[in-house]
Amino acid sequence: MREVVVTTVDRFTVVIDAFDDATVDLTLDQVATRAALPRSTTHRILDHLVRLNWLKRNDRGYGLGVRAMSWGAGDAADLRLREAAAPALYDLQVKTAAVVHLGVLRGRDIVHVDKLGGPAVPTRVGTSAPAGELALGLAVLAALPPEDAEEQTGADLMAIRRAGVVCRRGDYSPGLTSLAAAIDRRASVGIVVPDSVCAQRYQPLVMAAAARTRAALRA
Repeated sequence: MREVVVTTVDRFTVVIDAFDDATVDLTLDQVATRAALPRSTTHRILDHLVRLNWLKRNDRGYGLGVRAMSWGAGDAADLRLREAAAPALYDLQVKTAAVVHLGVLRGRDIVHVDKLGGPAVPTRVGTSAPAGELALGLAVLAALPPEDAEEQTGADLMAIRRAGVVCRRGDYSPGLTSLAAAIDRRASVGIVVPDSVCAQRYQPLVMAAAARTRAALRA
């Protein structure tokens, strides 16, 4: 019995490991090839991992799910980003008393890879949403070359590029305003505050946090 358990864990592990740093989504055949497992075995393991939220399935194949992301299994580059952003995120949270998010673009989704602040905003590390539906995602889309981003959203990305920051209401729930600024073409930093707060006064702080993180990544 012990050998069977170890074998099962080994197979689950090699399937998860197939999703490396550069991976957005993989097809069944790609996972089977990378994991060096039979296609039928790979399919069975993938289905089980999807049910457990370790992986997610979409029309492009399979990708890392909420549980994998919350354990930091998504991307080695995410760890470096979180380390580089940590001082800026902490200072931003102290100065604004807001919920602070660090987001990474994965395919068409923005994934929350770090969060500071209380439960007022229904997110956690690993939560994802279409990039065009959140300020956190729009900030990154606006940093992309126009031909790579325009088709993903109906928002005025040119205006966002000029402003350097996005301000939106209702991203997470009514009564909340979101602000976000791009760190680079992959990541962004944002805050969420009550509508009663004058969010515009925090725009320079959000932009400064993004710039500080960008500088830390280049150091």
